[in-house]
Amino acid sequence: MRGSDPDGELTLGPDGHFLPSAAALRFFDYFLSARGEVPLETLRDRVAVEIDARLDPPADAEARELLVAYLAYLDAAAELPELGLAHDELERRLQRLRELRREHFGVQAEVLFAEEDAMAVVAIERRRILDDPTLTDMERIRLLAQVQEQLPDDVRRAEAEAMLPLRLAQEEQRLRGEGASEEDIRAMRESAIDDPEALDRLEGVDRQRAEWDARMQAYRAERDQVLGRLGPEAGDGARWRFIRAVRSRHFEPEELPRVEALDRIESRDRGEGWIPGGQPRVPSPPPVTP
Repeated sequence: MRGSDPDGELTLGPDGHFLPSAAALRFFDYFLSARGEVPLETLRDRVAVEIDARLDPPADAEARELLVAYLAYLDAAAELPELGLAHDELERRLQRLRELRREHFGVQAEVLFAEEDAMAVVAIERRRILDDPTLTDMERIRLLAQVQEQLPDDVRRAEAEAMLPLRLAQEEQRLRGEGASEEDIRAMRESAIDDPEALDRLEGVDRQRAEWDARMQAYRAERDQVLGRLGPEAGDGARWRFIRAVRSRHFEPEELPRVEALDRIESRDRGEGWIPGGQPRVPSPPPVTP
């Protein structure tokens, strides 16, 4: 948590009393995210200290009451049996969570968990659409887009931002497959990203990737030439020494583990075992008999 600020907030109503809210639960979750690494008692004390630093009586005691109820709810929810990912199983779990929330928070449950509940409903509906074998691909895409609109605005924006790199990568792959130029790729990115610095970073990644691909291509050409000259009769030790020399000419020491891993993947995919992945083990000398 060092260097970060707590999420959420503790707010007061017009009467000066503590106002239970989803933001307060996010505030608690910020500290409780360390459960499993820090004893629960320590985390609870940390939250209490933060509450006292932010609220005056009687609001501080009211916030601590919500914290106690929230911890009890989390413990009860953790005891629920694990279910699968089918939509009907997700619905049963959500119904049980709703019951637990009413048990621990009463009428406040709807306010405290409104956003979380809405997201769970959307997740269930998505699963229902994905599980429906009667839908065509186009129908499934259309229905998923409609469900997406049911999410809260901030959640929908966050999901869109999280999915943007994947959508960009897919669109770039399609454009490059159709023979698009770098200017076409830049135009597509500019239409999707309103941030010149982000565009420059993407182009920097492109340059780094192209430079790496060029070095890998040159290395593999020289590597295969060396292995071809050695022939299958050469032992693994001799082949490893030659490949190590080729790798060192093309890559820095910190890059070698990545190159070795790529070589192992290539060798496996080609169904051949002639690309050494690392230095062979040297057998220990036999013990000396007195």
